[in-house]
Amino acid sequence: MAVLVLAWLPCRAMVPFRGGEGTHDAGPDKPELKMYDPEYFPTPSHVISKMLDPYREVVDVGRRDNSALENLTILDPSAGSGAILNFVAELIHGDEAPDLHAIEINPDMQPILREKYTLVHDDFLTFHSDVRYDLILMNPPFSNGDAHLEKAWNILQHGDIVCLLNAETIRNPHTIRRKWLVQLIADHGSVEYIGQAFQRSQRPTDVEVALVRLKKQDDHGGFDFWEKEDFQPEEQDFDFTGETLSNMPAVNDKIAAMVHQYKLSQGAFVEYLKARKRLMHYGSPLINRDVDSLSGIIAEAVRGRTGKDCFNTFVNSLQRHTWDSIFERTKINDLMSAGVRKDFDKMRKDQGGMPLTEANIHALLEMLFTNRHVILQKCVEEAFDLMTSYSDGNKSHWEGWKTNSAYKVNRKVIIPYGALSYEREYGTWRTSYSDSSWKWDDIDRACAMLEGKTLSSPTSLTHLQPKKARPYTTETERRSLVRVRVALSDRLDELNANRREVKYTHYVDNVCESEYFHIKFWKKGTLHIVFKEERMWQLFNQAAAAGKKWLPNNPDHVPTPKADPAEQRYAKKLEEDNAENRKLALTA
Repeated sequence: MAVLVLAWLPCRAMVPFRGGEGTHDAGPDKPELKMYDPEYFPTPSHVISKMLDPYREVVDVGRRDNSALENLTILDPSAGSGAILNFVAELIHGDEAPDLHAIEINPDMQPILREKYTLVHDDFLTFHSDVRYDLILMNPPFSNGDAHLEKAWNILQHGDIVCLLNAETIRNPHTIRRKWLVQLIADHGSVEYIGQAFQRSQRPTDVEVALVRLKKQDDHGGFDFWEKEDFQPEEQDFDFTGETLSNMPAVNDKIAAMVHQYKLSQGAFVEYLKARKRLMHYGSPLINRDVDSLSGIIAEAVRGRTGKDCFNTFVNSLQRHTWDSIFERTKINDLMSAGVRKDFDKMRKDQGGMPLTEANIHALLEMLFTNRHVILQKCVEEAFDLMTSYSDGNKSHWEGWKTNSAYKVNRKVIIPYGALSYEREYGTWRTSYSDSSWKWDDIDRACAMLEGKTLSSPTSLTHLQPKKARPYTTETERRSLVRVRVALSDRLDELNANRREVKYTHYVDNVCESEYFHIKFWKKGTLHIVFKEERMWQLFNQAAAAGKKWLPNNPDHVPTPKADPAEQRYAKKLEEDNAENRKLALTA
């Protein structure tokens, strides 16, 4: 069975030395900690509590006010299994919960974080994001914590950093970076030495720890206008009750103020339209949607409580929609079977929080290109399993493979009752509305991919091309590859449209053809599909057998399916029936 690799975080082969975050108990549903990492020191809960002290005001004995953490956008750049983020999440519940982002270099920990938080990257030192963070909580690797803290300071635009460091990083500033860090702390924060704080950790160490707090003020952050007092809505008493009407000078002043604000609103709206038009000009092509879609993103964003909230909501939503449009523009959906698409949609949802950078876009496209052959193999295997699942008569053992489990799809595949239905009272036909009828597309998709095509490729069946050109053009519209489901639906529609004509009262035209199959159906709901070309039938079986590891180890061994003589005769008879029906259609 082919294994489809859909994770496109640029994971590393070796996990570097790091401090790590979080307590993590290995279990049947959790990956085992990589204990060979000598710097993995999960953060004890009492240390996390101390890190958060300034944001939790004591209001009573044993009770704290956690409201300062509400509505914050928080990043843990060395999240491990998520202990710090879990601690924060447990403090705030409901609609006011903070927006929690995580970065983690250990690929085994990433699935744990994705279940609860937004995983935005794997290596913090290469991280870039347009999101405005309010608070960065970090327990970086002890060996290069100064580099991580410098990175945090550089990406933070306005807010706080709380960082655990090896105390020697501060006490022994023998490098340029450490000297810079000591001066940074002196200018913008504080340091507290909290001793051997990890002695009570899941993995104890006697390292002396320094707790560094930094505050960064952004004097030109771009959102100070939102909080300015003069930006608040004008509070005018436009009261025209009987009591106020007795004071006409005051009434005249209110009327003048109202008209003045009305004119100012018009000017502000013109400025809004100018900005909105620029936004539509740049944003609409990104998300590959119409104007209404971008308008929806804007409407959602402007409901934020602060300017920063509005901006982050807009960035996150635009980023997610842009990733979706990138996926769509790769036309990768044309290559995916139902099972592959399910895995792929989960991956796309998980990776929606990835920053939209050139490196990340390149990584995605490289992943898609690298996995195209795996997607093809998976698609063929799923189509093989689908065709053999309908009936035991669809498969037979293949002696050339020399294995007890190996079998091939017969050239004729039987889809039993339920493929379609016939209503005798009205003489009408219809296809099944069950999910299985849509899975037939996976069979056509697999055959097309084996030929290097997709379902959207033009059909080679010239007799099925539309006879009429598009209005006001001389070109004939070309149809895509004719799938089994489409060919069957077209034939049933034709039967329904002509069911009252004389020529159909004694004869039911129950054969049709798709791109790769001859098709025959019966009123009882049974459907037969037969590979039109023996070459495609052989290629399909060989590809499925290769993916299921049924072929012998000898790479030169390529077995050839042996067609049953009865199947060959049936295929030939269906081909003749199809040819005859085409003649009748042309002369009708």
